[in-house]
Amino acid sequence: DRMRGRTCAGSLVTGLGGAFLLGACGHHGPGHGWGGGHGRHHAQDPQAMAERADFAADWALNKVNATDTQRQQVKSVLKSTLSDLLPMRDQHQAARRAMMDLLAQPAIDRQKLEELRRTELQRAEAASQRLLQGIADAAEVLTPQQRTELAKLMQRHRG
Repeated sequence: DRMRGRTCAGSLVTGLGGAFLLGACGHHGPGHGWGGGHGRHHAQDPQAMAERADFAADWALNKVNATDTQRQQVKSVLKSTLSDLLPMRDQHQAARRAMMDLLAQPAIDRQKLEELRRTELQRAEAASQRLLQGIADAAEVLTPQQRTELAKLMQRHRG
């Protein structure tokens, strides 16, 4: 029973995280996360990202028969999480541009490239931690039965 609970919790984290990233960050396929790729102009717009995240939340919450109070609480968590993650996305894009600029120079500055790499790893860690915090906060709003239903739903859609 304990193992089943861990499996459901893991699926919930994966499912909500995937739904959040897909809905909020404009992920349109392999290699297009953080708002890149097709539909890029829409993904750059924080309002459009918030609307996609809201739509994804409504869809998931509808599937588990969430109450109006639960919907408000989850959407509040989602809004806060997105608000915290958007600046990280912008910083990531700036770092990517800086890396491209460094690589276009006549001489390759390996030390600066390494500094960018380390900063990007720290940023990714911070984003991952914040995303997990948001997922856990949203999950706590739901009942254990709703979390189990959501995990099953996500497993069906994610394989």
